[in-house]
Amino acid sequence: MRDHRKRLGGLLVLLLLVSSVYGEGIEIRSVSSALLGDIYTVNADIEFRLDAEVQEALIHGVELNIDIFIALRRKRKWLWDPGVVESVLRYQLAYHPLSSLYIISNLVNGNRSQFKSLEEACTALGTIRDYMLLNRASLKPDAEYVGRLKAKLNIDNLPPPLQPTAHFSKEWRLQSPWYEWVVR
Repeated sequence: MRDHRKRLGGLLVLLLLVSSVYGEGIEIRSVSSALLGDIYTVNADIEFRLDAEVQEALIHGVELNIDIFIALRRKRKWLWDPGVVESVLRYQLAYHPLSSLYIISNLVNGNRSQFKSLEEACTALGTIRDYMLLNRASLKPDAEYVGRLKAKLNIDNLPPPLQPTAHFSKEWRLQSPWYEWVVR
């Protein structure tokens, strides 16, 4: 009897680990910064895995707003790290049934891109290249800096009838933890 419980417990742990690795959510795969001329830029790869309920809502006309937060802080030993710059990239993911295309709209600059599949759209949404963060002159040459990046589905911009469900459902509370990297 105890052997069955141990095996069942081990199987349950294994299933939880597998579901957390391959389940829905947002995962920051990598982030780096580089100095291009006098401008620090950010590159990031983010994986978006949408739950079936969220995908169904998207197919039925619900537009999804995605916010990507980027922050830069100066490291200090004794006090809190002061913020240097904070930025939010705002995107909207929508599905157009007449054209069978997924549309990503950059809500900051108005640029739009079209994709044939949700997978292609999520890949494009999660690929950030050469995002201009700040000028080199804004940083002290002898200080250390840490960048932070986080992505989340903004459920406050969902249609009002859907918001109560989204606030209480883990399928809708999609967000990554903060990802930190050293800015060089």
